[in-house]
Amino acid sequence: EPLYAWDIHCNSFFPVIVFCYFTHAILLLVGLHSVFWTCFLWNFSTAAALSWYHMNTFRGYAILPFIRKPEYFILPIPFYLLIALAATAFGY
Repeated sequence: EPLYAWDIHCNSFFPVIVFCYFTHAILLLVGLHSVFWTCFLWNFSTAAALSWYHMNTFRGYAILPFIRKPEYFILPIPFYLLIALAATAFGY
């Protein structure tokens, strides 16, 4: 069971690495021209990466018969999108 949980985490965390590290590195190079669009893409790529992490974690744990409510894993997704929208609106 612990190795299965570790496998789910590693498989879910890979898109976070791709989005947050590689995409943000590219946005740092391009982002010197337009501040709004860079902020928008940065915040929403982070929200997409974290949402993808929670969705893959949900899909991995939903297979297990002893997990009663795996839907709790996808509850933070709307909050990530709202936080990304608010951060973009305030220019953070």
